[in-house]
Amino acid sequence: MEELRAHVRKYGPVMQRYYVQYLSGFDAVVLNELVQNLSVCPEDESIIMSSFVNTMTSLSVKQVEDGEVFDFRGMRLDWFRLQ
Repeated sequence: MEELRAHVRKYGPVMQRYYVQYLSGFDAVVLNELVQNLSVCPEDESIIMSSFVNTMTSLSVKQVEDGEVFDFRGMRLDWFRLQ
């Protein structure tokens, strides 16, 4: 277990860069296409999903390199609102 913790500490920035690139490069694109293709969607849900897309596309690897701490509390709250 200690070895795993050491690897996570050592390679944490690499994992963060991958995750940020995945969110902004894939998830945001797919979600944006999904939102645009929804024919029957309440306006408030559409606004929340558009907010997801905007948040994800605004993520950048530079933020990871600068050591910025990501705060996804707003996205989590919006996700609960959708459910």
